[in-house]
Amino acid sequence: MSAAAPAPAPARKIHPRKYWNVEGRRQRLSIPIALDFLSPEEFIQWGLLRMRGGQDNCYVSQGNLGQTQRISTRSVRRRIAGLKAKGLVTVLHRSKQDGSGRATSLHKPIWTQVLEDAYLQKNKKPSGLEVNAETRWTLIKNLQLPSLHVPIPVLESKISAGAAQYYAVLCGETHLNRDAYSVSESRKTLANLLHCSVRRITDFNRELKDAGWIRIQPEVGTRGGNQIENTIFFLPIP
Repeated sequence: MSAAAPAPAPARKIHPRKYWNVEGRRQRLSIPIALDFLSPEEFIQWGLLRMRGGQDNCYVSQGNLGQTQRISTRSVRRRIAGLKAKGLVTVLHRSKQDGSGRATSLHKPIWTQVLEDAYLQKNKKPSGLEVNAETRWTLIKNLQLPSLHVPIPVLESKISAGAAQYYAVLCGETHLNRDAYSVSESRKTLANLLHCSVRRITDFNRELKDAGWIRIQPEVGTRGGNQIENTIFFLPIP
């Protein structure tokens, strides 16, 4: 008895790199890969600070920062405290003048040795910036450090910060240049890149599948040969 033929590839599949370029770079957080030592929550928060409070001398409220991730201001405070403790940002609070008692904050990035090393590796020369000193978000943007790009719509779909970071690595311009990826590859390769367990990768795949960002189904192996593998296909904005 012959084996059943594999199911056809999903008709709605996308090539993630091409798709998100078309959707527009303004819909993505750009976060230096050099910061991947942070927790996923801190990693995403740094990117949001750069985007929402990232205009130089722009004050932003913690409530505003929590909107994209749909998290509480307490969670925002905890994540920013982690970034401050690691020497990555400084924070200046200012009370609103509307009598509400609420405050907005100015978040300034700090140019750390990790970022300097990333610049040096890319450009083969020093950046000229003072290490462990405040700098400007616009300057970091202009230096164009190798980065992961996290789509804003993915963050807004109530998935975890870890799953959002995983999605960025999975379909990031620096890592993937095709429209499918085998589940076994994601478990073995990306667990190492994200410094997490294989079980966590399985959880991330489930989150993204439930949220409608990926589809997993049997397909001829993405790495050549005729072996049938469970394969991840990328889907457009649900």
